[in-house]
Amino acid sequence: MTTENILAVKVSKTDKSITVSINYFYPELRRNRTEEITDVPHQDFNAALLNLSQYIARIYQAETHLENYQATGFKYQRDNHVILTGKMVSETGSIVGIATPQIDLDEDNYGFESDLRDDLNTLSLESLLLLNGSKVGVKQLTIEDSIEQNEESEKNEQELNDELIEPEEDSEQDDKFVNSYLDETTIKDVPENEEFTFNNKV
Repeated sequence: MTTENILAVKVSKTDKSITVSINYFYPELRRNRTEEITDVPHQDFNAALLNLSQYIARIYQAETHLENYQATGFKYQRDNHVILTGKMVSETGSIVGIATPQIDLDEDNYGFESDLRDDLNTLSLESLLLLNGSKVGVKQLTIEDSIEQNEESEKNEQELNDELIEPEEDSEQDDKFVNSYLDETTIKDVPENEEFTFNNKV
């Protein structure tokens, strides 16, 4: 499967999760399929998606506050005709979902179609790598995740310490064994000094 098989990409975010929906043509079955991926996208995927935001802003003729426009995906309507989807922050501060008109990548109506085609190919490649699991990102831990991991680590450490500490009854049993041994063992008298002989060489 190649990047040409990627037909649509849509990213949905919540406070704690992200879902990437990828619609693609499955050559072996000769039909379209849609998969939802909850793996964290690689930063290259995020960068490629963010790069589409500029085209949405230009189509909406935004001259200032370009950061208020953010791409969330694309969808091919037919060969070389694509729609960009995204969201924008309105003047009242609310977030509004938006979509561009169909963009004919073979034309030059907006003056950026060639660059857009390249950027779409880049995002399609990143989507393909995410789809087959060969390129995913690293999950960012929330404060709750960190606390939970610390508690689990402390619990495991305590259990390990408990296993390493010998019970007191074993120590008492060892003392009894030593005392019993000493009672049964006779110690020979130490010889007096005169019993030792020395060979003096002149």
